[in-house]
Amino acid sequence: MADTVPGPFRMPVHRWIDVLTGTAVRSSHPLSPVTVCGYLRRTVPVLKTWHGDGIENLRAVTHDHITRAITELTGFPAQARSVALRSLFRALKREGLLFQDPARHIPVPAARTLPKPLHEDQLRGALRQIPAVRAQLTFVLAAVHALTVHDQRGLLMDDLDRAAGTLLVRRPGALVHTVYLDELTSRLIVLWLSERYRRWPAGANPHLLVTAHTALDPAHPPVSSSAIDRPLHRMGHQVGRLRRDRILDEARHNTDPLNLVRLFGIHPRTAMTYLCAAHPGRFRPDAVAP
Repeated sequence: MADTVPGPFRMPVHRWIDVLTGTAVRSSHPLSPVTVCGYLRRTVPVLKTWHGDGIENLRAVTHDHITRAITELTGFPAQARSVALRSLFRALKREGLLFQDPARHIPVPAARTLPKPLHEDQLRGALRQIPAVRAQLTFVLAAVHALTVHDQRGLLMDDLDRAAGTLLVRRPGALVHTVYLDELTSRLIVLWLSERYRRWPAGANPHLLVTAHTALDPAHPPVSSSAIDRPLHRMGHQVGRLRRDRILDEARHNTDPLNLVRLFGIHPRTAMTYLCAAHPGRFRPDAVAP
C-alpha cells in the first residue's frame, strides 16, 4: 500500500511505517500489523487526492487540507481517518521531516453517540423480565461487573468465595481479576447454586455456570457461548453491549484510568479508549506512542 502512493510521498510514508512498527531510529511502541495496515488504508486515498490537487510535498499540507479530508466523512470513518492523519504528521514531525505538525489541533470526531447505561431501576426491571436464574446471573455479571461471555464460561466453583464475597476471573495471558460481589450478585449466585444442586445433585462439573448438557458430562466442559448469549438475546440484551455500557458509565463518572483497570481488570490502553470515548474533549488518543 505504501508503494502505491505518489512518488513524493513514499519516503515519508515508509518512515511513518518505521515509527508505527517500532523500527525507526528513535524507539517507539510498536503497533500491531492490523493497526498499521488500517492507518495506511485510511491515509493512502487522501495522499492521492492531495497529489492530484498539486501538492508535491507534505510540508505544504495545511490544517485546512486535513480538516476538509476528515469532514468528507462522518461517524467512525471520519474518526478513523482523523486518527490516522494525526499519527502520520506527528510521526513525521518527530522524525524531523516536518517543521510543524498541521494536524496537531485537529479534533477527533466522535464515532457514535454513547449508549445510555442502564440505571438501577432499569436493571431491576430487566431482571424481572428474565425468567431463568442462570440468565439473570449472566445478565448481572455483564451489566454490573462487565464480564464477557468468555469470562463467564471460564468461571470456576473453586474461585467463588462466598464468605469473602469475591469471585476470581482467570483470563489467558493476564493477571487473575478479583470481582467483589455486591448484594444483588451474591443473592443471584445463591439462588443459582440452589437450583444447580437441586437439578444435578451428582454433577461434578467444576464450572460455575452449567447446563443440562454440561452438568453431568464427565469431560467437564464449559457452557457454550450461545448458552450464555441466547437467553439474553430473546429479551433484547447482549452481553457485549451490557459490558461496554457498564465500563462507559464508570468512565463518565471517574476519569482515573487505574480505577477502570482495578474495577474491571482491563488493560490500561483499553481503559484509555473508554475514557477517550466518554470524554472526547478531555482525552485524545496518542496514535504514535513514545
